[in-house]
Amino acid sequence: MKKIFLSFLILLSISIFVSAKENSTIIGNKEKKITIEDIERIAKKGNTDALNLLSWIYFTGDKELKVEKNNEKGIYYMNKAAEKNQVNSMTDLGWLSFTGEYGVKKDNKKAVYWNEKASNLKFATATYNLGLFYYAGIADLPQDLSKAKKYWVLSAEQWASRNMDTTAEGILKEINQYSGNQTKEMLMLRDAYIDFVRDPSRSNLKKLKSI
Repeated sequence: MKKIFLSFLILLSISIFVSAKENSTIIGNKEKKITIEDIERIAKKGNTDALNLLSWIYFTGDKELKVEKNNEKGIYYMNKAAEKNQVNSMTDLGWLSFTGEYGVKKDNKKAVYWNEKASNLKFATATYNLGLFYYAGIADLPQDLSKAKKYWVLSAEQWASRNMDTTAEGILKEINQYSGNQTKEMLMLRDAYIDFVRDPSRSNLKKLKSI
């Protein structure tokens, strides 16, 4: 699973990741539209949120910013952000290394590597991804429901930071997509996790742990 910054969030995001020292005509001036050059300028100063944002602007293109799709640039900025421990980019780079989307070379070692790094930074989406890899036995990892449970419980515990912006239906669809025929034991674990995603309560976390 990847986390995508949609283009309509650009104006909102820019006000968040620009520091007070950079307060200029592009900040607080509603008459001036944000340009791709503005975002790239901020990114060049090492701002990881700007680097992450740029990766998806180039992956998807943006008519308002007059940016054409450019996977090469998208990969460049995503790698730059990931190398600076931007957890969204770390997780996305890991996932895209698994799927091979947007021109990212398929590399299961990198898929696991980047998700593990983001998971170690308590990023719930990356931790979920690792659980999925073990649950389905994909990304060159063996199927291991014990490890899948371990990572899904951990992702549930990390959920408090609200850094997993997805729906239960989306996760359920993704799990089923990669898992094929699921055993009764697998379904019990899957359903307990999905129940928590639908309602991240203590009781559902306890239920997940008890599987």
